[in-house]
Amino acid sequence: MQSREQKRASRAFQLILSGLTTSFPKEEQREKLINEAKRLPQMIHKNGLLASWAFFLAKDDDIHKNNLDYPPKLSDAYAYLLQGLWWHLKNDSPDANHWLSGRCDFFLQRLTVDQAAIDLIGLTEEAVKYAEWIKRAAEALDPGKESL
Repeated sequence: MQSREQKRASRAFQLILSGLTTSFPKEEQREKLINEAKRLPQMIHKNGLLASWAFFLAKDDDIHKNNLDYPPKLSDAYAYLLQGLWWHLKNDSPDANHWLSGRCDFFLQRLTVDQAAIDLIGLTEEAVKYAEWIKRAAEALDPGKESL
């Protein structure tokens, strides 16, 4: 049985490896993916999970046409990473979908302010931990990095 840390690491490496091999075939796209992956933990830590997610939602007009029960297919590296983060959080916490779908008003009505804050803090902590593994995976799999 895998620990939570092992699950985070495994999912992060799969996300970056898939991005480098299939989703972003061009060299400049791969470089952008690596750079965005390295910045992701800092962005979530600095701006918070919901602000980072709002930035993702604002980047693509097609999101408003799609149902967010599954992440829409996007070509942007930042959006790709946040899709991976969304998938990880959704599988790790059943309440993540309510927060990240943009339809949290009904969900918030069920919670007190304290419960909502605790839930969101927990999701943000998990997001930062997973984003750190995404950063590590990007550093390890960076095709432009010189090997010793």
